[in-house]
Amino acid sequence: MRENAPIKAKAYASDLTDNTRCYSRLVVLAALLVNIDPNGGHGWTPQLVQLVDNRPPSVRLDAMGFPNDWKTKALLI
Repeated sequence: MRENAPIKAKAYASDLTDNTRCYSRLVVLAALLVNIDPNGGHGWTPQLVQLVDNRPPSVRLDAMGFPNDWKTKALLI
């Protein structure tokens, strides 16, 4: 077990306030991938960003729970 795991988990708390939204579920997936994927989830993240950037205009990010600064979150960098 990692020594700093609780600190990292607390860093995601603000992203998980509404666990019924797509964004919070993607945060959980990304956090899991960082720990289980040999590449640290780095292949998944750019694909997610591309998918979200190329969504139809009718799909609103705020309706899915995405914060305005979602691309700058440490989890996706």
